[in-house]
Amino acid sequence: DVYPGVHLGGGGSGGSVWIEADVLTGTGSIQADGGHALYSAQEGRGGGGAGGRIAIYAATDVFSGVVQARGGGGYEAGEAGTIYLDEVDPLSSTITAAPTAGLVANGVETATITVTLLTAGGYPVPSKAVFLEFTAGTGNWIAGVPVTSTQTLIGTSSPSGTVTATLASTRAEVKTVVAWAESVRLTMPATVTFVAGPPDGDTSQVWASLAEVAADGITTATVHVRVYDAYLNPAAGATVELTTTAAGVTLTQPAGPTDAAGRTWGAVRCPTPQVVTVTATADGAPISDAAQVTFAGADLVVSKDGPATALAGRPVTYTLLVVNEGLLTAEGVVLTDTLPEGTSFLTQTSSFPFTHTPPSQGGVGGGSVAWQLGSLAKDAQVGFELAATVAPTMAHRAQITNQAAVAAASPETDNADNTAAQTTTVYQPAPQLEMTPAYSELTLRRGATQTVALEVENVGTAATGELIVAAAPHLEWMAVAPTTWPGLMPGEGGTVTVTLAPPGDQPVGVYRDVATAQVVGSGYPQTGAAFAVRVVGITRTLVVTVSDGYGPVAGAGVHLVRREESLLVTEGVTKTVHDRADGQSGGDGMAVLDGLEVGAYDYTIVAEGRGAAQGVVTVTAPLTEQVQTLTVTLSGLPLLRPEPFHPELHVRPGETGYVEAAARNVGLGAATNVNVAVAAGGPDWLTVGLIGATDALTAGQALSVTLFARPPATLTTPAVYRQYVDVTWDDAPATRFALTVHVSSQETGRLQVRVTDRGGEPVEGARVTVVNKERTLLVSGPITQTYYESVVGETGAGGVVTFEELAVGRYEYRVEAEGYAGVSVDPEVGAGEACFEEVELEGLPFEMRWEVEETEISDVYSVTVHLTFEADKLQLLPLEIEGACAGGTVEGVIE
Repeated sequence: DVYPGVHLGGGGSGGSVWIEADVLTGTGSIQADGGHALYSAQEGRGGGGAGGRIAIYAATDVFSGVVQARGGGGYEAGEAGTIYLDEVDPLSSTITAAPTAGLVANGVETATITVTLLTAGGYPVPSKAVFLEFTAGTGNWIAGVPVTSTQTLIGTSSPSGTVTATLASTRAEVKTVVAWAESVRLTMPATVTFVAGPPDGDTSQVWASLAEVAADGITTATVHVRVYDAYLNPAAGATVELTTTAAGVTLTQPAGPTDAAGRTWGAVRCPTPQVVTVTATADGAPISDAAQVTFAGADLVVSKDGPATALAGRPVTYTLLVVNEGLLTAEGVVLTDTLPEGTSFLTQTSSFPFTHTPPSQGGVGGGSVAWQLGSLAKDAQVGFELAATVAPTMAHRAQITNQAAVAAASPETDNADNTAAQTTTVYQPAPQLEMTPAYSELTLRRGATQTVALEVENVGTAATGELIVAAAPHLEWMAVAPTTWPGLMPGEGGTVTVTLAPPGDQPVGVYRDVATAQVVGSGYPQTGAAFAVRVVGITRTLVVTVSDGYGPVAGAGVHLVRREESLLVTEGVTKTVHDRADGQSGGDGMAVLDGLEVGAYDYTIVAEGRGAAQGVVTVTAPLTEQVQTLTVTLSGLPLLRPEPFHPELHVRPGETGYVEAAARNVGLGAATNVNVAVAAGGPDWLTVGLIGATDALTAGQALSVTLFARPPATLTTPAVYRQYVDVTWDDAPATRFALTVHVSSQETGRLQVRVTDRGGEPVEGARVTVVNKERTLLVSGPITQTYYESVVGETGAGGVVTFEELAVGRYEYRVEAEGYAGVSVDPEVGAGEACFEEVELEGLPFEMRWEVEETEISDVYSVTVHLTFEADKLQLLPLEIEGACAGGTVEGVIE
C-alpha cells in the first residue's frame, strides 16, 4: 500500500563462486554479494541477504581486481560472506613482536608473536598451519614449552589470517624469528631482544691468575670476576666489589663495571707469606665462588742420598742438596747434619764455612756438622758430600740413620720439607766365593772325555783362608784341578778345570751333581757349580715331515716319549724316567729331533685346526745315513662358530617371539651329525628350529638356526632369561649361543636422547646409561635374582642416541661426556611411543689431563736364593725370573 504494486521482503543471500586455475590474473571484480531488502518501516522489516562464498585456488594468483562477498542492505544488514583464498603472499604477510626489546631472559617474561597471512591482494588467508623458526638464538620457549626442533607449530590462521604465540627465553641475545605458512616462508622476520637478569651468586665465578705469587708486597695477582644471571647469561654493567679477611693485604678494586661478557678484574698483593682468600659481590649480591692466592716466600728443600749398605771400619759418604723452591731469596741459611751413633766425622767437600761439633763426653751419637750457606736465591741450589767413618766394632746388620735439617732467618712458605734422612745397614767384612758358570748342561758319549773351565772368585769384602775345591762326590768319573788354593783377596780369583770322562759301560741317563769350593776351617758357606751331564750311547737324528694331504703343515708340535727307561741320578739318588724329545715343524712342515737314543718311541703330533696323530716309531742304529725320516699326515678338524654369539629377543607372556641365528663351520674339516639344542636345565618354553642339512656341514657352510621363545601367560614379568643353546657335532661339545630373552607383559617404547652443549651444538660421543627403576627378575640357569636392568649407548655425530624395545615405565639415565659435567634425568617411556629427551651439558671450568713420564731406574742389585729340596722329587728346571730390567741378566737352576 505504501508502494503500490511493489511487494516488500528481505534480500536473498549471495551465491557461491568456485575458481580453480593454474594462473589467476587480470583486473575487475569477483563478487558474491547478498541482495538488498525492500521494506517499509510501517509495513515490513525485511533484512539484507547474507554474502555468498567465494573460493579461489590458484597455483599462481596475480589477480589485482576486487574480491568481495558483502551482505545486502535492509532493515538489518546481512552478514558478510566467506572468501576462501589459498595463496599466501610472503611479501604481503607479516610477523610482528611486542615488545621487541628489554625482555629479561628468565623464561618468564614473554613477547607476543603475531603472524598475519595475506594474499597479494591483501586478503586474509585462513586455516593455514603456521610454524616459527629461529634463524638466530637458542634457549627458546613457545607457549611455555621448550623449542626442540627446527620449526615449531604455533597454530592455524584464523578467518582474519592471524595466529599468535608467546615467546620466552633463558638466553640473553637478539633473536631472529621467521614465520612459515606451511611451505611458504614469510619474507620479513621479526627480532626480539632478551637481556640478562640480575647477578646470581651461585653461577658467577671468581678466580685468580696467577694462583701463586711472590710475597714481596709488589707483585700482584689478578682477581677475575665473571658475573652471570641465574641462567648463565653474562651480566653486563654490574658493579663488583672485592673483599678479604687476610691481614696486611692490599686489594685493588675493579676499574669499572662488568663488560658485555660479564667480566671485570681487580688485583691483590701481600708482603708476607700466606694463603689469601678473595671474595666478591655483584651489585651487592654475594658470589659464592672465591679466589685463593698463595703469597710465597722462600721454600728450602733438603735431600740426602747415601748407600743402602756399608762395612764396619770403612768410610760412608753422603750427598747433601739444598734447593730454594720458593719465590723469594732465603736469608741466613744454615744446614746441619747429625751423624749417627757409631760414626765419626771424616771430611766434607763444600767451600762454605762449617763447624764440627763432636759428641759430648758420654753422649750418644756421632756429633754434628753445621754449614753457614748465607743467602740462597730463588731456584738456587747447593750440593756437596760428607764422609764419616763407621766404627769397626759396629754390630753385623746394624742400622744407622743420618739426618739433615735446613733453616733460614727469613720466613718460609713450607717447612715440611726442611729435613731428610738416610738409613744404612752395616755389615762386618766377610769373604764370599762365587763359581761361574753356576750351571753347565752337556751331552757326553760313553767313553768320551770333556773339560769345563770354572772361574772361582772372592766377591766378598775380606780375604779368604786356604781353599778346597772338590769334585761332585757321586760322580766317580768327574775330576777337578787344582784341588787346593791359597787364600784370595777381595776381587781375586782363578780357574778350576773340571774333567768329565764316563766309562764305556756307564748306563745311559742324566747325571746331576755339584762341584764345590770352600774356605778351610771357616764357618763361611761353600759355593758350588751345578752340572747336568747326559750320558748317551748310540744316537740318531729323526726328521718328521707333517702334512695334511694338501701341503706341509707349519707350527705342528711333535712330541716323542722313549719306551725304554733311562736313569736320572741326582746327587747319588737314582730314579728311572722315559726320555722325551719335543720339536715344532717349520714352514716346510719338517721338525728335526737330534741326538735320539736308538729304540722305540711313542709319538704325538698336534696342529691347530687338525686332528692329532699318534703312533710308534723305532729309531734304529745308523748303517750309512745318520738321518732317519718319518712322514705323518693330519686330518682337518671342523670349528663351529655361533653368529651372533649373544642373540637377544623380546616377547610377551602367552605370545611367541623368535630370533634368527646361524652356526657356521669356520674350520678345515666337515662337521657331521650337527645338532643345536637348549642346554640342560633351560626353560621348556625355549625351542630350536633348524634349516639345512645337519648330517654334514662342510668347511665354510652355515646352518640356519631359529631360536623360539613361548613363555606361558602366567610367567612373572618383567624378567630376563639368560640361557645357553649348545651346538654339537658327533655328540661332542663344539660351541654355544648365549641367548637373552626379555619377557615383558607390557608393550615396549623407544627413548631418544639428544645431547647439546650450552651453545646448542650437538655433543658427539656422550655416554648415556639408562636404568629401569623397576626391579627385573633375572634367571640364569638355576640361579634366580633381581636387578635393575640397564642399557648403555653413545651419541652419534648429531648428538642423538636411540634406545629401542624399552619396557614401558620410569627410567633414570645419566649423560656423561669428556669436558662436561654429568647430568641425570628421570624420563617415562610409554607403550608404543617415542620419548624424546633434550639434555644440555655444561662445560667444566677446567681441563684435567694425566701424563705418565718415563723415568730411568738405575738400581742394580743381585739376589742369591738358597733352596732346600728332596733330590728324588724334583727335575732339573731352568730358573726364570719375570720382570728383569732391560740390559740385565738372570740365570740359574732349580735342582
